[in-house]
Amino acid sequence: MRDWYILFDNVKAFAGLSSDAQLAEALNLTRSQISAWRTGKSDLGTLAKLRILDVLGQDDVRSAVLSLFPDRERSLLIKQHLELAARVSQGIQQRHETRRPTPAYACSVSDNRLLAALPERDLERLLRYLKPVEMTLGQVVYQQGERIDTVYLPATALFAIFHSTPAGESVGVALVGNEGLVGISACIGEPHAFNRAVVQGAGHAYELSLDVIRQEFASSDALQKLLMRYTQLLIGQMAQIAVCGHHHTPREQLCRWMLQTLDHLESKEIHVSKKVFPSILGTHGSQAIVEIQKFESAGIVRYRPGVIKVLDHAAIAESACGCHGTLKREYRRLFGTR
Repeated sequence: MRDWYILFDNVKAFAGLSSDAQLAEALNLTRSQISAWRTGKSDLGTLAKLRILDVLGQDDVRSAVLSLFPDRERSLLIKQHLELAARVSQGIQQRHETRRPTPAYACSVSDNRLLAALPERDLERLLRYLKPVEMTLGQVVYQQGERIDTVYLPATALFAIFHSTPAGESVGVALVGNEGLVGISACIGEPHAFNRAVVQGAGHAYELSLDVIRQEFASSDALQKLLMRYTQLLIGQMAQIAVCGHHHTPREQLCRWMLQTLDHLESKEIHVSKKVFPSILGTHGSQAIVEIQKFESAGIVRYRPGVIKVLDHAAIAESACGCHGTLKREYRRLFGTR
């Protein structure tokens, strides 16, 4: 029995299409039809299925596909279909020539610790679906409440996770770097984003279809254990940051956040957008600027809007609360040495 979700995503990946909507247009479907199919409310349709098989190289179905096009605008639809088939064929050829992600991206799958921890057999199954993507500073990948179709495994990028109240107040609840995955709740059941995810540190990540990782989660014991362990780590981080926000000073919280961020950087410069800093520190965000200015006066950091350069790491560590150390110990307990 064919898994049409996987085949659909294969066509999207090989054709270099970034969304369901783009592929829907190429298959002469509407966004609402794709949405209804994704949510299980309707079938994809015989013609759409045949077209998917055809562009993936099932040449024996091409005559059937072309004969099923409606008389009206048949020549236009045939032209559109052949263009999609050519585009997918080219994508498949490129994948065969380069099984690993393109060297244009200065990262490898081993840069993400979850991927690196997978047994080779499990990783091999994922490789053809992993798409390296460049993440830009301040890019919003999920809005709170939005349906998740894609998850991200950071390599060099860093993500800030926010939660907002109905009144629009926002608080930072977690950071996700190369130790984890953005969109974890969707992997294990809930398809809608409970939080907002924003790129705090520009860099690269691996994009993976939610349908693919769900299928792997259901069939791979190793991936199940890794993702459940990471979920435990993420919940622990959120709890620790909540405690930090209630019991520690704005200065201590700022230092904890800077240390967390520096753990994921090769340089001592923290580049942030207005979408992240200082709102990542919640209600004490405005006070964070005051503390940064005090650190600058003391020669501990150099600050300009959008960039914090740490000159004295030891002084930041001395001013921080114990939350950063607690988070590092929890990571070591669950995943080993970091």
